[in-house]
Amino acid sequence: MNQDNVAILWDAENIQPMLAPTMASTIVEFARSHGHVSVQVAFADWTRRNLRRADTLLSRESFQLIHVPSSVKNSSDISMVTHAIETLFLYPHISTYVLVTGDSDFRPLLLAIRRRGARSIVICDAKSANEELLALSDIYTDYRDLFNEDTSDSTQPRVSKPQPAQARKRAFEQLAEAVSLMKQDHKRTSLGAVKIRVKLLNENFDEGELGFPTWKSFVMAARDAGFVQVTERDSDLYLDVPDPGPGITPDIPEPFATLRKVVEELGGGKDGRPVPFSTINNVLISRKCDYQTYGFSRFKKLAEAAEKRGVIELSNEGLEWFARLPS
Repeated sequence: MNQDNVAILWDAENIQPMLAPTMASTIVEFARSHGHVSVQVAFADWTRRNLRRADTLLSRESFQLIHVPSSVKNSSDISMVTHAIETLFLYPHISTYVLVTGDSDFRPLLLAIRRRGARSIVICDAKSANEELLALSDIYTDYRDLFNEDTSDSTQPRVSKPQPAQARKRAFEQLAEAVSLMKQDHKRTSLGAVKIRVKLLNENFDEGELGFPTWKSFVMAARDAGFVQVTERDSDLYLDVPDPGPGITPDIPEPFATLRKVVEELGGGKDGRPVPFSTINNVLISRKCDYQTYGFSRFKKLAEAAEKRGVIELSNEGLEWFARLPS
């Protein structure tokens, strides 16, 4: 049995506890899979409207709540870093730190954790997470990927593996997509940063399973196939995508383009009402949009992957989920 001691430090303003109905319990359960949870602390200005009821939810999961007034810039970040440094020295038996944030301000904290010989795990939101922060962690994951569905259900569709050539082509497309999204957000598209982004967007991505011994060899194969461009500067490799032409916006890849179109047609536009998952899924089925061929066993997995990319926004009322276009 794993006897490691674990601390959870949650930046509740960066990753809001109300994003999913079982968010807090799922994160605690994930932390328990890495050892005995000794410390659970959440930091935020609990008077904020978007955090209403979050304090009650976290208290039920035995989190210590630290109130940080938002009148001071980056006050929540400073408080969390200070508390974590104190924990490092006061409780040396804690060997694993689970940080729930994607904020680049926590890079010094990850360095401090590493120097103390402890392990760091970052739970983030792929839409906004900082790649340089994640590069310093031992493990990182998007919070959506923690919500594992019941695989014991015999009715769950089986996802067939594509042929090797098709799998490689799809992986090259995923690489180009990640580079394009990072360029849109004005992020550095270095070799290492793009690797992090690709693996955040695609939960089960593994270049080794595609026959590539290293990440660099995979990228070079994608370059040779014309999906990305690679240049060397400042002793590092940087990726770009071929210019689609003046005034042309890169296409949203499938099946996300079809999903976005269906949500908009059903009234889930920027100013519309959120559309139930069941309604969207029925339309996709009627249009023979087989998202299982893209590796998504269920519609919810497709919707979560689309939200990571900023294609749609998800919300829930209890256990019922909805989607709409980003506002």
